[in-house]
Amino acid sequence: MLGALLAVALISLLGGSSSSKKTAGTVNTHCAAHFPQVIRDGFPEPQMRFSKDGLLDTTLHLAVAHITVDGHTYSTGMEYDRQLPGPMLVICPGDRLVIHLSNGLPLPTNLHLHGMHVSPSADSDNVFVDVRPLTERTYRYQIPLDQSPGFFWYHPHLFPLVDPEEAGGLAGGIVVEGSLDNRLANIPQRFVIIQGGNRRGPKVTGKEAAEAPPPLGVPPLMVNGVVDPTAHIRPGQLQRWNILNATSDRLLELQMPGVTFELLAQDGVTLRDVRPERQILIGPGSRVAVLVRGGPTGLYTLSALPFHQCLKGCNPFAGPVTGAITPKETLLSMISTGTPEHETYPTVIGDPPDLRQMHVDVHRTILFTEHPNSKGAPSFLLDRQLYNPNRVDITMKLNSVEEWTLKNPASGSAYEWHTFHIHTNPFQVVSINGRPLSYIDWQDNIILPPNSTTVILIHPIDFTGKLVFHCHVIFHEDNGMMGVVDIEKNPSPAQVDVDRTMYLTPPVGTVAYAGLGADSPYEGLAGSDSESAFLLYCHLLAATGGVD
Repeated sequence: MLGALLAVALISLLGGSSSSKKTAGTVNTHCAAHFPQVIRDGFPEPQMRFSKDGLLDTTLHLAVAHITVDGHTYSTGMEYDRQLPGPMLVICPGDRLVIHLSNGLPLPTNLHLHGMHVSPSADSDNVFVDVRPLTERTYRYQIPLDQSPGFFWYHPHLFPLVDPEEAGGLAGGIVVEGSLDNRLANIPQRFVIIQGGNRRGPKVTGKEAAEAPPPLGVPPLMVNGVVDPTAHIRPGQLQRWNILNATSDRLLELQMPGVTFELLAQDGVTLRDVRPERQILIGPGSRVAVLVRGGPTGLYTLSALPFHQCLKGCNPFAGPVTGAITPKETLLSMISTGTPEHETYPTVIGDPPDLRQMHVDVHRTILFTEHPNSKGAPSFLLDRQLYNPNRVDITMKLNSVEEWTLKNPASGSAYEWHTFHIHTNPFQVVSINGRPLSYIDWQDNIILPPNSTTVILIHPIDFTGKLVFHCHVIFHEDNGMMGVVDIEKNPSPAQVDVDRTMYLTPPVGTVAYAGLGADSPYEGLAGSDSESAFLLYCHLLAATGGVD
């Protein structure tokens, strides 16, 4: 441990600057020996910014944007550095990452590094601070040497504005070099960042439709800012596709007829063994890395299949009260042509840890439920209360092991799919609906179907401080389905014992956005129902009158 700390200190002292290209002589020996080729064949790829000499120091400017997709312009768009998605940040374990966030939006915002094992406090991954319009904030992250190499991402996380900002387009990828980059160094890769697909909006017709504010975000699904881009592959060739579901609310069941996905990693953690999958269900916020093999000469289509995401008591914008089914949508087209190749699949590719051999210190149960409101959007509450950033819901002891049972019952007046995401530390999934997993499964954002019970193990290490856990269907999070965790070095037994059972169970009636504070520029929302709050926040941009 002392050696690792000394290595981190040495890297911090060496400094460096941002670079658009990886160069020889990089100080950090924890980077990949050779970053695998990113395929440049006309397929849109995000701009990539690499660390150099142990440091990536960069600026992200947020601005309102009119986003034109497939011949239609959407006025509620937002972008980082006028790019959709935002720039890809490529770093290594042990690096320092400095981000100067410049807020050119008419809304407050902040920044979250999703899935990254970094401090949740001060100027690091602190989601309890806000960056006001026309102001700046500098975030400083020390990436630990035990950070898992893989694919992560960044997005805003200021309650209750995450939905309009993320749905508007604010998302970008993060790559931590290593692992698959070394094991599959000769296999070229693509990044597939899926955004859009936002269909929530008031259902009006006639004159009201003409006068209604524009819908939140971009309705069609996009890959790297483009509808149905084209990728090329040779028959038999292997490519690594790093896929991120950066939609705000959509669960995506991915399928490409004629192609079997070879699952390599999920949520930035490399699997021990490659797992073949004909379809992959990926929740909002989750990532997978897969191998794709070129089939016989021809055209192949990657699609998001129809999905029954809300079964009962859906929010008033998503569909009838009996449920809502998202349509089938094409994500990208792949053309297989050229000289055939004969590449072989890898087998054992990773060595993830297994917490099942450790003693469990604390058992908790978390129940996910909701209740429709007659006057607006459903309620999504924690322990019969709205999310409150000033309230600690769970206290965990650093270096302990906790077992959490996540329950999403299919009962009551409403039920639908949820997800569970926690900041700072990923977790190991050990059983689903009473069936123990036969393999080691690490995630930071797991899907919870209706009528399901999922058991996970969490082992908080390295960092203390306040962080959050929540449903990553962002509409649910913004309407209260979020709790606060405080990780402490030496909490009292009484602190740890409090609230071992958490209930995300809403009361009947109108939800009030209480607690925004008298000094908030949005204090007028206090006492409003959640639909009014949602509509006002979603359509603030419609009144700005153009691009910043």
